[in-house]
Amino acid sequence: MQLDPNLWTSFRDGRLTQHEPSPYAWMSVQDGELMKAVLVNAATARRPRRLRVLEWGSGKSTLSFTAILNDLALPFRWLALEYDREFCDSTIAPELRRRPAGVLRYVEDDRVLTSAPGDESTIEVVCWNNGALRPFMGDDHIADRAADLDAYVDYPASTGERFDVIIVDGRKRRRCLLAAKELVAEQGIVLLHDAYRPYYHCATDTYPFSLFAGDALWFGAQDPAARSILVALAEGLQTRQLG
Repeated sequence: MQLDPNLWTSFRDGRLTQHEPSPYAWMSVQDGELMKAVLVNAATARRPRRLRVLEWGSGKSTLSFTAILNDLALPFRWLALEYDREFCDSTIAPELRRRPAGVLRYVEDDRVLTSAPGDESTIEVVCWNNGALRPFMGDDHIADRAADLDAYVDYPASTGERFDVIIVDGRKRRRCLLAAKELVAEQGIVLLHDAYRPYYHCATDTYPFSLFAGDALWFGAQDPAARSILVALAEGLQTRQLG
């Protein structure tokens, strides 16, 4: 099968499928709209308090979804973690530094860059210099799987914060999902992208309430109060599992 690099590709049930990419993130249009709805609904429900978002794996989504929340005057605190400094500097940093209340933290350099002051909404990107890790690309990249990303996984716990929405879309996703259980706030939701990959399911199965939805998304919650939120998300969607 000849793959179009301009389309988002999923691999489920032994079959490659290409999708038009979302304008918000590197995922399908359906999943982008679903993530947008989750974030907007969560922010609206918590207003006037800021929505607290944690994102493992920054990218286009970091910039797009925060812009949407800003346009809707929904306050937020967005903490994004990125392990690839070159990607961060080329893709995230230029736009982040143009926005008000942006913070870019380079861990190894012990250096923090800030943009102009803004209102109550803030975006903080924490960046490590681990390079482009692509263990999914075969034997030539197998060493990438052993990369030490302990600091990347453990950083959110060091903040002492709890988060209303946690997005897992970077490296070490199983470990991040397990860490998220201790970080998610009451009635909070954890989202996993590329959730069709079976090796993530040992971690998703540890959540008492979960939902597979869209093309490649999974939602999990820790407390019973969030069950009704997950059920509401399922309405009108084609789902593969609800437990």
